[in-house]
Amino acid sequence: MSSRPRCQRCSKPCSSRKLPSSSTLLSKTHTMDSVLRVPGTDTLDATTLRQQLTTATFGHTVHLFASTTSTNDIAKTLAQQGAPEGTIVLADHQTQGRGRQGRTFASPGGVGIYLSLILRPGSDPQRLPPLTLATAVATAEALIAYSGLPIRLKWPNDVLIHDKKVAGILCEAVLSAAASPLIIVGIGINVNTALADFPPDLHTQVTSLALAAGHHWPRQPLVALLLAHLEQIYRVFQQPDMATIRQRWLHYGQVIGRQVQYTHATAPVVATVVDLDADGALLVQHDDGLQHRLVAGEVVFL
Repeated sequence: MSSRPRCQRCSKPCSSRKLPSSSTLLSKTHTMDSVLRVPGTDTLDATTLRQQLTTATFGHTVHLFASTTSTNDIAKTLAQQGAPEGTIVLADHQTQGRGRQGRTFASPGGVGIYLSLILRPGSDPQRLPPLTLATAVATAEALIAYSGLPIRLKWPNDVLIHDKKVAGILCEAVLSAAASPLIIVGIGINVNTALADFPPDLHTQVTSLALAAGHHWPRQPLVALLLAHLEQIYRVFQQPDMATIRQRWLHYGQVIGRQVQYTHATAPVVATVVDLDADGALLVQHDDGLQHRLVAGEVVFL
């Protein structure tokens, strides 16, 4: 592997992009013919992805990597360099995949979808939490349409099958000199991941489409389907009223009335979920009738 990203037929030298030296770039934009082949698995290919897309803009520019540190980090660099909205970074393998609060997201090669999407949603940086909800809904609906498996959502950013995590979402705002904020939407999906691919301490908490269904799933059609669902819900997200997205999230989340435990002022507290507001916060009620709004942090559903 070279010390610089390797690109086949890019419009300008890879060195000008200042991408991490550990990355191997297979193709830039959907006009590339380069193909990623990992023995024993299905193929990620920019040209085929273009043929499968039904979107207006999402995924029409794709940076495809055999291996990189984190697709979110690559997407941040590209966004700051002016990459258009809808650009995606897609990797077959991540060495530093991450989730909320700095947690590691296991990203073995040839078996998952590790995708980051560049968005420019306007001038309100407070819309990051509801965008996480919208992304979760789009991911859940894409997985249901693709697999027919019983997908559920866990607040704020996990996608589950039978109470085990099959996908995670990480939305990050990017500081930029541009007038409007940049947001990177990162999605990791365990498609054909085997139990042995996960750290042993996670074996009871995680799953994949293959583990749940008992057979292999081609990844590339799911990438195209996911982008279609993301673009559709992004149009809804850009409207003033978030009621539709909230209702769809609640359908898959099924959290109303459930007891949760969270930390408040360094002490564990048990409360009951009474609502999910339009900004994506959980509203919980204590035994004394007082309500609290949870916007972040760890919540354990009891």
